Amino acid sequence: MLLPLARAGIRATGVDLSSAMLGRARVRAQQAGLERWITLVHDDARRMELGTRFPLVIIALNTFMHFTSRESQQAALGRIARHLVPGGILAFEVCNPHPDLLEDADGRLIHDFTRHGPDEGSVTTRFHSQRVDPATQTLDITFFYDEADRHGVIRRTVAPFGLRYVTAPELEWLLPACGFAIENVYGGFDLTDYRAESSRMVVVARRS
Repeated sequence: MLLPLARAGIRATGVDLSSAMLGRARVRAQQAGLERWITLVHDDARRMELGTRFPLVIIALNTFMHFTSRESQQAALGRIARHLVPGGILAFEVCNPHPDLLEDADGRLIHDFTRHGPDEGSVTTRFHSQRVDPATQTLDITFFYDEADRHGVIRRTVAPFGLRYVTAPELEWLLPACGFAIENVYGGFDLTDYRAESSRMVVVARRS
């Protein structure tokens, strides 16, 4: 997200809890010659204190769902509100938890892709498995990456993580409780109307 903003001449600050991800962002910014447009901060969005305010905050790619309890989601929203100018905009997107989206969240192993790797004869395959707990609105997800070299030797990387999904009615009280007025909820990046069957919720809220 930072690089397209920087290319458009917008100074942007990226906050991440992962020093490794910040390192990757720093390298990409340097390779693109855009590092002077970007500030990277190693911090927790639930407790951050950046000492400045912004007109716009973006939480992209389901990142909001990585706050895996209602309390942590509220803490993050409260901190974001403190870092927005009066009338500033919060924009974020999360998956819409309709039944079809969660129907395979029963622990089954699902093949995502198989791709040729950078070395001749190498292949990378990804699988994932997920389980849903409707009582807590959480998903336990594990990604499995199998990297096979040209000799058939396989190295597996296992990446587990958790997500908490939110519903549209929940957002109607969660955001106002944290200092925001909802301006619109869209059903996708094409800004179509949100419907129960929409795959995503794209939320635009203003600091009240």
